[in-house]
Amino acid sequence: AESAMEERDEPGFWTAVGENMVLAWTSGRPNDSWAIIKLLLDVWADPRAKQKFLADLDRQFDRWIKLIDSARVLGWIDQNVDAETLIASFWPATIGQVIITGSTRINPSPERVRDFFLNAIGGKAGAEKGAS
Repeated sequence: AESAMEERDEPGFWTAVGENMVLAWTSGRPNDSWAIIKLLLDVWADPRAKQKFLADLDRQFDRWIKLIDSARVLGWIDQNVDAETLIASFWPATIGQVIITGSTRINPSPERVRDFFLNAIGGKAGAEKGAS
């Protein structure tokens, strides 16, 4: 997505964002879906690992915020999208999906989540571009 942004390649941007959403929502579905929760518990138990993890997480969040803000400036996403709130809403959900995996009532496919996310940030055009 960052490469597409640098090249001002809007279709490439939507494709990359869509692919990343599918990847994020596929990772919590393997047989051992609790592995990421176990890993996070181990990280939180080790002060040095926690400090490094949080620093790396802040760098990643900074990258995502910059990407969202740049896309907003270019008019690629809804002007009202708040980058920090968007990240705070969707990123933790990729980890929290382990709770709903296997539910007979709520268990959307990674593709449905991608389409919802792209529609939320870019309107119908974003969803159509990311799904292609």
